[in-house]
Amino acid sequence: MILATGGSGFGRTAVKWGVIAAAGGCRKLSRLIGRVRASAMILIAAPIKGQIADRIGLINGIAADFLMGEALNLARRILANSQVVVRGGRLSVDYALDFDRARVFDVAMSNEGQAAPDRKKGIARFGAEESMTGTGQKP
Repeated sequence: MILATGGSGFGRTAVKWGVIAAAGGCRKLSRLIGRVRASAMILIAAPIKGQIADRIGLINGIAADFLMGEALNLARRILANSQVVVRGGRLSVDYALDFDRARVFDVAMSNEGQAAPDRKKGIARFGAEESMTGTGQKP
């Protein structure tokens, strides 16, 4: 996950030095923001500011005041969830574009999540939130 300030800069500037991000950087960027936007970032080699990165989906959000405070708040929210399933969710996202690998992984993670000790607590918490709002969303 990526947080930034409005003035943060993001770019793929390797072409300026006659090299390519061969370790998957171009491929990953294309999957993240699409071929057209990735092509512009890679071929023009001009960094973009945080506000633009947020608008095109390159980052998770802009920290309004204090970047570290926003990051810690995000970490707390992640830590409040089942860590077995958080780990699985993260890996599932990483594997998402490799369908066969993703399918096998999803079944394995689902089985591991079902067996996780904090599963019942998570289901109870969801039920309590659902009954409070009627939508399944946090009040």
